[in-house]
Amino acid sequence: MSESVLKAVKPFFTYAAQMRETVPVMAYYCKLYAVQQGMQAVNASADKEKAKLAKDYLMTELGDLEKMKPMLGGVNKEDAHAVVENFVLSCFAKADKEERTCETVTKEHAVAFNHCKNFIQVLSIWGDLTEEWKKRQEYCKYKAGTILKCIKEGTEPPRGNPFEPEPEKNVEEVKDQVVPQMNASLPSAPQTQMIPPPASFLPPITNTGMQ
Repeated sequence: MSESVLKAVKPFFTYAAQMRETVPVMAYYCKLYAVQQGMQAVNASADKEKAKLAKDYLMTELGDLEKMKPMLGGVNKEDAHAVVENFVLSCFAKADKEERTCETVTKEHAVAFNHCKNFIQVLSIWGDLTEEWKKRQEYCKYKAGTILKCIKEGTEPPRGNPFEPEPEKNVEEVKDQVVPQMNASLPSAPQTQMIPPPASFLPPITNTGMQ
């Protein structure tokens, strides 16, 4: 893989490899996203030699996408949208709950939120992200950055969503406040079976590099 040209999409190829056997639909669309974005990066690259190497790699991955299609079990693109959305919701809910309820917030929690941020981006295959998903993505980015910053500074990372109204405030007080509520309410999941993330994918995570 040409690191400089395809650096931004490398994590998505990694996700695809990790989930190929356990969540093939998610793996397929992570790789598809990586190939699509990688091709755009190749076309925009001024380094023709590195761009050619990157394109050759992407063509190999494009061929692998064809090999992966039988693993989808006949799920079409629209149905796959619901599957991917359910998977991302499940990962988001797990990362959020783990961070709020764990004994100690660690780097692994930052990694989990970063993974969720990237997973949300895969949904752009089906068009622009909705405002709900954009808010979740911003929340994940905020949590990952805040946790790492606090750990570096040796301070306790704040739990949960700091933009949520405090529980003790009455309803009228909350109504009068203009507060950005990034994840105060999750929309109902699509009417398909909720797919839990692989047991090894969210905390604990063995590879703690921020990808």
